[in-house]
Amino acid sequence: MVQVSCQPHSRSPAARDAADRDTWDLPGEGDEAARRSRSALYTELGFERYATTRADQLSGGTLSKLNLALALLADPEVLLLDEPYAGFDFDTYLRFWDLVAQRRQSGRSVLIISHFVTDEQRFDRILQLRDGRTVPK
Repeated sequence: MVQVSCQPHSRSPAARDAADRDTWDLPGEGDEAARRSRSALYTELGFERYATTRADQLSGGTLSKLNLALALLADPEVLLLDEPYAGFDFDTYLRFWDLVAQRRQSGRSVLIISHFVTDEQRFDRILQLRDGRTVPK
Protein backbone atom coordinates (compact mmCIF):
# COMPACT_ATOMS: atom_id res chain seq x y z
CA MET A 1 0.00 0.00 0.00
CA VAL A 2 1.32 3.43 -0.96
CA GLN A 3 0.18 6.56 0.82
CA VAL A 4 0.34 9.96 -0.80
CA SER A 5 0.03 13.08 1.32
CA CYS A 6 -1.38 16.29 -0.09
CA GLN A 7 0.64 19.42 0.65
CA PRO A 8 -1.43 22.64 0.54
CA HIS A 9 -0.34 25.79 -1.24
CA SER A 10 -1.34 27.76 1.84
CA ARG A 11 1.28 28.14 4.54
CA SER A 12 -1.18 28.44 7.40
CA PRO A 13 -0.58 25.97 10.27
CA ALA A 14 -4.22 24.83 10.16
CA ALA A 15 -3.98 24.01 6.47
CA ARG A 16 -0.70 22.12 6.96
CA ASP A 17 -2.20 20.10 9.82
CA ALA A 18 -5.25 19.22 7.71
CA ALA A 19 -3.03 18.10 4.83
CA ASP A 20 -1.02 15.87 7.14
CA ARG A 21 -4.24 14.03 8.01
CA ASP A 22 -5.41 13.66 4.38
CA THR A 23 -3.89 10.59 2.75
CA TRP A 24 -4.99 8.33 -0.04
CA ASP A 25 -4.19 4.66 -0.34
CA LEU A 26 -3.03 3.62 -3.77
CA PRO A 27 -3.15 0.02 -4.96
CA GLY A 28 0.19 -1.67 -4.61
CA GLU A 29 1.95 -4.91 -3.78
CA GLY A 30 2.57 -4.13 -0.11
CA ASP A 31 4.70 -1.73 1.86
CA GLU A 32 8.09 -3.21 0.88
CA ALA A 33 7.24 -3.27 -2.84
CA ALA A 34 5.93 0.29 -2.62
CA ARG A 35 9.12 1.45 -0.91
CA ARG A 36 11.26 -0.19 -3.61
CA SER A 37 9.10 1.34 -6.32
CA ARG A 38 9.41 4.84 -4.81
CA SER A 39 13.15 4.41 -4.37
CA ALA A 40 13.59 3.27 -7.98
CA LEU A 41 11.58 6.23 -9.27
CA TYR A 42 13.58 8.69 -7.15
CA THR A 43 16.79 7.25 -8.56
CA GLU A 44 15.58 6.99 -12.15
CA LEU A 45 14.44 10.63 -12.20
CA GLY A 46 17.42 11.96 -10.24
CA PHE A 47 15.00 13.08 -7.55
CA GLU A 48 16.71 11.83 -4.38
CA ARG A 49 17.87 15.25 -3.20
CA TYR A 50 14.28 16.56 -3.31
CA ALA A 51 12.66 13.68 -1.42
CA THR A 52 12.06 15.79 1.70
CA THR A 53 11.29 19.09 -0.07
CA ARG A 54 7.73 20.42 -0.03
CA ALA A 55 6.09 20.47 -3.46
CA ASP A 56 5.44 24.21 -3.31
CA GLN A 57 9.20 24.76 -2.97
CA LEU A 58 10.13 22.89 -6.17
CA SER A 59 11.03 24.49 -9.50
CA GLY A 60 8.72 23.93 -12.47
CA GLY A 61 10.86 21.18 -13.99
CA THR A 62 11.29 19.39 -10.67
CA LEU A 63 7.55 19.64 -10.01
CA SER A 64 7.01 18.01 -13.42
CA LYS A 65 9.31 15.17 -12.27
CA LEU A 66 7.23 14.80 -9.11
CA ASN A 67 4.00 14.66 -11.12
CA LEU A 68 5.48 11.99 -13.36
CA ALA A 69 6.68 9.95 -10.38
CA LEU A 70 3.25 10.15 -8.73
CA ALA A 71 1.57 9.01 -11.96
CA LEU A 72 3.97 6.07 -12.22
CA LEU A 73 3.52 4.88 -8.62
CA ALA A 74 0.19 3.21 -9.34
CA ASP A 75 1.72 1.44 -12.39
CA PRO A 76 -1.44 1.71 -14.53
CA GLU A 77 -1.93 -0.33 -17.70
CA VAL A 78 -2.37 2.92 -19.65
CA LEU A 79 -0.63 6.07 -18.47
CA LEU A 80 -2.13 9.29 -19.84
CA LEU A 81 0.30 12.22 -19.73
CA ASP A 82 -0.45 15.79 -20.81
CA GLU A 83 2.69 17.70 -21.86
CA PRO A 84 4.80 15.38 -19.68
CA TYR A 85 8.25 16.71 -20.51
CA ALA A 86 7.49 20.43 -20.29
CA GLY A 87 10.17 21.96 -18.08
CA PHE A 88 12.47 18.93 -18.12
CA ASP A 89 16.19 19.44 -18.59
CA PHE A 90 17.78 17.28 -21.30
CA ASP A 91 18.93 14.52 -18.91
CA THR A 92 15.45 14.20 -17.42
CA TYR A 93 13.96 14.21 -20.92
CA LEU A 94 16.15 11.22 -21.81
CA ARG A 95 15.27 9.47 -18.54
CA PHE A 96 11.59 10.05 -19.32
CA TRP A 97 11.95 8.21 -22.63
CA ASP A 98 13.83 5.38 -20.89
CA LEU A 99 10.86 5.00 -18.52
CA VAL A 100 8.46 4.99 -21.48
CA ALA A 101 10.55 2.25 -23.15
CA GLN A 102 10.52 0.19 -19.94
CA ARG A 103 6.74 0.49 -19.74
CA ARG A 104 6.41 -0.56 -23.39
CA GLN A 105 8.61 -3.61 -22.79
CA SER A 106 6.45 -4.63 -19.82
CA GLY A 107 3.28 -4.46 -21.93
CA ARG A 108 2.06 -1.13 -20.59
CA SER A 109 1.01 1.85 -22.70
CA VAL A 110 1.78 5.56 -22.48
CA LEU A 111 -0.48 8.06 -24.20
CA ILE A 112 1.20 11.45 -24.59
CA ILE A 113 -0.75 14.58 -25.35
CA SER A 114 1.36 17.45 -26.63
CA HIS A 115 1.18 20.54 -28.80
CA PHE A 116 4.49 19.64 -30.39
CA VAL A 117 6.23 16.37 -31.14
CA THR A 118 9.96 15.94 -31.39
CA ASP A 119 11.85 12.66 -31.70
CA GLU A 120 9.03 11.13 -33.75
CA GLN A 121 10.86 7.78 -33.84
CA ARG A 122 10.10 7.36 -30.13
CA PHE A 123 6.35 7.14 -30.82
CA ASP A 124 4.49 4.08 -32.09
CA ARG A 125 1.71 6.21 -33.51
CA ILE A 126 1.09 9.94 -33.86
CA LEU A 127 -2.36 11.42 -34.33
CA GLN A 128 -3.25 15.04 -34.85
CA LEU A 129 -6.45 16.63 -33.66
CA ARG A 130 -8.16 18.82 -36.25
CA ASP A 131 -11.63 20.29 -35.87
CA GLY A 132 -12.32 17.91 -32.99
CA ARG A 133 -11.34 14.78 -34.94
CA THR A 134 -8.20 12.70 -34.92
CA VAL A 135 -6.30 12.35 -38.16
CA PRO A 136 -3.12 10.35 -38.82
CA LYS A 137 0.01 12.43 -39.21
